[in-house]
Amino acid sequence: MECFKILLNFTLTRRIRNKTFVIVNLLLSLLIALLFCVDMYIPLFFQLDYKPTITCSDSSVCDGLESILPNFRYIEEEKERESEHYHIECSDTYDIMVEGEYQEISLTQLELGLKQWQEITLIQEGILTFKPVYIHYMQEEEDSADTWGFLCITAVYFLALSFAGSVANDIVYEKATRMMELILTSADASVHLLAKLFGGWLVLLFQLGIFLIDIVVCSVIRYIYDRGKGLVELLVELGLVQEIYDITLSSIGEWITHNTDMIGYLCLALVIMLLGILLVQSVLVILSSFISNIEEAGNIQSPFYLLLMGVYYLTIFVNTKESMTNGLGRILSLLPFFSMLCMPCRIFYHSLPPLDIVISLGSAIGALVFVVVLGTPIYKIGILDYSDKSIKDKLMKPLLSSIKE
Repeated sequence: MECFKILLNFTLTRRIRNKTFVIVNLLLSLLIALLFCVDMYIPLFFQLDYKPTITCSDSSVCDGLESILPNFRYIEEEKERESEHYHIECSDTYDIMVEGEYQEISLTQLELGLKQWQEITLIQEGILTFKPVYIHYMQEEEDSADTWGFLCITAVYFLALSFAGSVANDIVYEKATRMMELILTSADASVHLLAKLFGGWLVLLFQLGIFLIDIVVCSVIRYIYDRGKGLVELLVELGLVQEIYDITLSSIGEWITHNTDMIGYLCLALVIMLLGILLVQSVLVILSSFISNIEEAGNIQSPFYLLLMGVYYLTIFVNTKESMTNGLGRILSLLPFFSMLCMPCRIFYHSLPPLDIVISLGSAIGALVFVVVLGTPIYKIGILDYSDKSIKDKLMKPLLSSIKE
């Protein structure tokens, strides 16, 4: 136990009390702070005068709406249209044709504006007919869950790459510099493996904690400054979020109360994501024990990274509502290694039956325990193997003997 503590302390000291680690976290904190203040400096470099465009089959309708809804741009030629564009077909009804991207708040404003313009016309000209307003979507609505799912997949993929390679490279360095022989004179190889894995896991949690603290601190500061009003206005103007009228502590508390299930799902997905990253890290550490020098690292790590890239693209391919709900995506979310990418995406489709959560968690924990238990005797052999045999020959014999045991 004493050897474990010493090795763990040595691992954490090398990783955390490191200039590179400190500088990277300072830069990360600075980047998060800049993102929370993006609305303050973007207007200095970019002119944000974007307005959705409108065309009308009856020009008098556009003329009437222009004074009521100045936040739209009324055009006559199609080539001037923006990505968010609405066409109003005027006949016995007013039909709003949604031809591309759209915002719910824009549609609501446009619908109310048409009704208000009719009321004004009714009073001024004595017109007795009141035309109904209908909204028609010319193309299938894009599911925003696909976008959020893609962002989630990408974030988890790069986290897995970053943390999986860090501990493995420590093993390669210690073995290449013959430091490993000195360490193993005082500690068993299995203790060394557990100390390295546990140290890597603690560093991952520590890094995640720093990220969450940065987010919370920046959120509180921005709330005190202007309740996030400027940031929300910029996001709405860029079409990234729907309009939020006010942000108060009571509204935040109300949102949390109404979304406790979603928050619980997010926490579960985070646990599954961490278990998946730890599984990748453990497999790569055990395989790297057979590498005798830094030049050989690519022989094992490069194919492993290519495999991880294949999983990444497969997950993007199945990242659709149908697949994640009842198709291949749902099956992959229940399997270890795949679940760290697929399960977080399923949150955005609100399709997480309790049984699926239990199976996914159980498989992820079971796979991690299996790899550590099976890999420990393999690691003991590989860490002392300095022969010139191929990686395949080095791995096959200890793997078969470990399975038999």
